Amino acid sequence: MLLLFTIEFARRVPAELVSANAVHPGVVHTRLGAGESGVVPWFLRKTLDAVGMSPEEGAQTTLFASTSDLLDGSNGQYLPHRRITAPPERALDPLLGHQLWELSEKLVGVPAMGLPDEQPCGGIERPVGGPLPLAVVGKNPVLARANP
Repeated sequence: MLLLFTIEFARRVPAELVSANAVHPGVVHTRLGAGESGVVPWFLRKTLDAVGMSPEEGAQTTLFASTSDLLDGSNGQYLPHRRITAPPERALDPLLGHQLWELSEKLVGVPAMGLPDEQPCGGIERPVGGPLPLAVVGKNPVLARANP
């Protein structure tokens, strides 16, 4: 859902203002479940020991997305493992994106950034008050870089 939301955000906000891209760092070996006992935490730790990369390696995708010149002026990109890749087709569905956006506004109780409802999937004018803020959401960050 985060990828779908990021692509909808990118549809609504011109890349000249903000570069919003979804980052998936891969399987990262963290201390998740380190203090827990039982079969599930044990299995998780063993799996991360076997296939997980270090947190430093996992951070490389986020660093790439926030600093790479390859993303200047782009919007709605999907970046798994330090590369730009086409997102799954379902994440590109404008109707699903619009529905998720509307549901999110209802659940939060406020319109997102004051964007006009009459332009759900098109470009908008620069919002009153200047550029949009940076946003990092959840375990797969949505990077929203303000473009000059």
